[in-house]
Amino acid sequence: MDIQVARFREVLSLLKPVVPRKTALPVLTNVMLKDGQVVATDLETIVKIPVPEEYPLPASIHQL
Repeated sequence: MDIQVARFREVLSLLKPVVPRKTALPVLTNVMLKDGQVVATDLETIVKIPVPEEYPLPASIHQL
């Protein structure tokens, strides 16, 4: 099953407050899609949102 675009946008909008716009560590401006979860952190706060859909994506990182 592919993830629906609307669901993916909804999940990303929940993670957006945690992902910093400007940072000394550029890796923090990304989210990780892995094992049915979408994960974001700013090194103080970590947010994990379970998403049971399977991702047919070639990479595990999506730039916001």
